[in-house]
Amino acid sequence: MNRAAYAHIVPIDVDEGNKHKTDYPPYNSCEIRDGKVVILFGAGWFGSNSYQVAGSLVKALDEAPGPPS
Repeated sequence: MNRAAYAHIVPIDVDEGNKHKTDYPPYNSCEIRDGKVVILFGAGWFGSNSYQVAGSLVKALDEAPGPPS
């Protein structure tokens, strides 16, 4: 996790356009962006289902680039 989320910052942002393509209203998920774990909330569906964030964290970490050289 330190390799992917090297900034050690957790911002919150809106998941524009249902990026994670779920069939149900996407309360939240996450992604790694610029070395940060970004918690994403669906526009109009601000929720707090932690299992949705945790479920997408492994995939986000697997897909994250390493820190810049």
